[in-house]
Amino acid sequence: MAMAASFTLEVDFQDGTFGGGTATGLGTGRRIIVVDENTAPPDPFGVEGNRSLLIEQNSSSNPAATVQWNLPDKLTLGSVKFSAYSLNDDDQFNKPRGNIYLYQGSTIGVNLTWNEAGALKLSGRLSPTGAYESLTLGADWSLDQAHEVEIVLLGNESISIYLDGVLLSLKDSEQSVFYWKEGITHFDNIRVANPGSSNVGSQVFFDDLKIASIPEPGSLSMMLTTCALGWIIFARFRRK
Repeated sequence: MAMAASFTLEVDFQDGTFGGGTATGLGTGRRIIVVDENTAPPDPFGVEGNRSLLIEQNSSSNPAATVQWNLPDKLTLGSVKFSAYSLNDDDQFNKPRGNIYLYQGSTIGVNLTWNEAGALKLSGRLSPTGAYESLTLGADWSLDQAHEVEIVLLGNESISIYLDGVLLSLKDSEQSVFYWKEGITHFDNIRVANPGSSNVGSQVFFDDLKIASIPEPGSLSMMLTTCALGWIIFARFRRK
């Protein structure tokens, strides 16, 4: 059995590119660009010289404007961190909506979404045998404000979500551990998107994406055992 390796993928957009990501869903009323202090709109994160990713959508046409990063190995244990900013323009762009998806192949295993009403929702399960459904989290997503989000993969197909360093639970309970879609064993690509809204513009910015994978405990033990066996065989060979 192949073991998932530890890896880190970081994208900060400072070089003006998508950091190896691929943009899809472009078309009339939709664009994906890297912005800075001199673009229109400018980078909103308030750090001099910073660049970030803007996903802009003026319709709810499918597919949504999306950027996808393929991972160098399977992700089962670790974390996905990023910053996001929903711009509220009372004129043209007044329904900012954003998503981050964790995929296995072409199947969504985790979907975290936020909208102009401040709702933060997770598509997941309440238990390992529960239904895959939309879960409302007990936090408000403020517009015109930078947020830091972390999705922590805990093992056993479970996750927790942090918003600005605060562990999130369900809106109506204290549950803070959730489970991804049944049948998903790992993730191999991450996508950020702007799903848009019918006849209303939406601008969402992303920055400082960092994906860190660590080996499963069993994989680490197997790796150490393999190394130890290799050393024993080598040592015995040397004594002959």
